[in-house]
Amino acid sequence: MTRKSYVYTIILISALAGVMYGYDIGIISAAFLVLPKQIAMTPTMMGLIGSAVLAGGSITILIAGPLAEVWGRKKMVILATVIFLIGVLFLAFSHTFIEIFIGRLIQGVGVGIVTIVIPLYLAEILPSNIRGRGMTLFQLLLGVGIFVANLIGMFFTRGEDWRSMFLSSSIPAIALLIAVFVIPESPRWLMKKGEKERARRVLEKISETAIAEQQYKELEESISSTKEMSTFKAFFQKRYARAIIIVILIAILNQLTGINSFLQYSGMILESGGLASHFAAMLGSSVVMSVIIFVPLIALLFIDTWGRKKVLTIGTAVMASSLLIGGLIFQFYPDNFSRGLLLMAFMTLYLVGFSFGPGVVVWLAISELLPTKIRSSGMSIALFINSLVSALFATFFLQITKYFDFQGAFYLCALFGFIYMAVAILYLPETKGKTLEEIEEMMTKKR
Repeated sequence: MTRKSYVYTIILISALAGVMYGYDIGIISAAFLVLPKQIAMTPTMMGLIGSAVLAGGSITILIAGPLAEVWGRKKMVILATVIFLIGVLFLAFSHTFIEIFIGRLIQGVGVGIVTIVIPLYLAEILPSNIRGRGMTLFQLLLGVGIFVANLIGMFFTRGEDWRSMFLSSSIPAIALLIAVFVIPESPRWLMKKGEKERARRVLEKISETAIAEQQYKELEESISSTKEMSTFKAFFQKRYARAIIIVILIAILNQLTGINSFLQYSGMILESGGLASHFAAMLGSSVVMSVIIFVPLIALLFIDTWGRKKVLTIGTAVMASSLLIGGLIFQFYPDNFSRGLLLMAFMTLYLVGFSFGPGVVVWLAISELLPTKIRSSGMSIALFINSLVSALFATFFLQITKYFDFQGAFYLCALFGFIYMAVAILYLPETKGKTLEEIEEMMTKKR
């Protein structure tokens, strides 16, 4: 196997975690159309089920980074898939709201681990010239997972078989569990643990000998310079403040644009908007979700050439504008089938914007901007906040629509989308083509 094919094998296997995560998000959209018919649920209960995976993930994310420092990246991915599969089995045999809620929480624990460990792993192992594309493939396969889940959900919706919907989510998890044994451990983690020769061998497998040797020296210097202070104390150093603030802002705004809520409730939104049957709503949802397969491919072409800043600015502008128009359609257009089609069109455009910009850049920003000393703990905190905000928003999303209708939710998310665009323009630094060590120097130097 050539070095290039080996690197892309690593990317592809790591990105299977995106399929697992995306499938879990996508399948609940179909389940929500049939669950209330078989198990009595209030809007608040449905909101809790929608947010359970996100809540479980937010709790786990806070400890996943430190555990990844102790056990390594590979072992954490294995642990994540096993926990996720336990959650799948719990859901498949559930009979009450509480059991479904617990099953989703367990799945959230597994998802929470991979959402921090996989971006961390890819940032640490990939050469700087393809790191952006590697992260984009993670987002691409996340989209594939969501889209496939919508198609599977549409099939099971006819028979209202929500148990099979949940059981089918075990397939990507099993694939990841098997494939993860093929990839190497992170060279940066190996260096931190004193396994220098193993780290050198990994670097030589992914880069030419001369480049690998240079990376090895830079890595050795970077890690040795960060040993003198505990991670906890380092996190509160003034020189890291800029990176931490930008990363946390991006983590929060990425969720306040409503992405997980719109993904999970897409069937309900379209059904309320004019696509009156379950099948029509799920078919429309599948059309909407199809864009998150090919749009990251477009981002793949530009993320390492245009750069993170431009890609995020364009993506947030498209996303926020689409949400604003979607709110106007909900508020002023007559309630009929054509309104449903218009909403489907602008929800599709919203996902185009998200998939091109925020969906890709969030993983890059969180993993690239944080310095080596605080990267794992910083990612844990940022993604904890990201998941917590997402869980809270998903919990209250249906309550917002109850009092302000769906246009209220569209307008609110559009507002946060425009704020996100301003942050991208004013504060996000450009990191394309830079090594993690170069980015760290740029982020910590006095301004």
